[in-house]
Amino acid sequence: MLGKMENPSVMLEETYYALQSELILVRQAVTASVDRERKLELQIKDMQSKGEDTAALESQLVTQKETTNTLKQRLTELEQEVQKAYTKKQVLIARDQASRATSEANRILSERKDPWTLINEMENRANSGGAPSKKTMLVLVAVLFVWLLIFIYVAIKHMNP
Repeated sequence: MLGKMENPSVMLEETYYALQSELILVRQAVTASVDRERKLELQIKDMQSKGEDTAALESQLVTQKETTNTLKQRLTELEQEVQKAYTKKQVLIARDQASRATSEANRILSERKDPWTLINEMENRANSGGAPSKKTMLVLVAVLFVWLLIFIYVAIKHMNP
């Protein structure tokens, strides 16, 4: 699925950063709501010290506290959602990288001559009385070396996605 898209890592990063931006906005809303609560509490205390009626402000304070609690709950939910998105993003990117590395290794390996085929050819020549030529030996060593390099390359790619 991911391999068919142009760059899945970019798409996943953009989605993750959009969630983070939403998280920042909700945090700002919680902060503003808590600030309004504190201001209302200060106004109530000030009015009580002057002996004024605070019923209307106390009603606003109750509503404000409900709003703050709702925002805090939404913030907690969104933080969990962002964490899940981050984990899923990392897993999908790792899968995509592993898939690409496997495809690349398969492509490289399909283009190379199998070293066991060369060894079998040399063994057949030796059994038939003809020794392998120097050129055949050099080709065999070169092919084995290339296979070793490919193996090391694929191993490194899988270790560092």
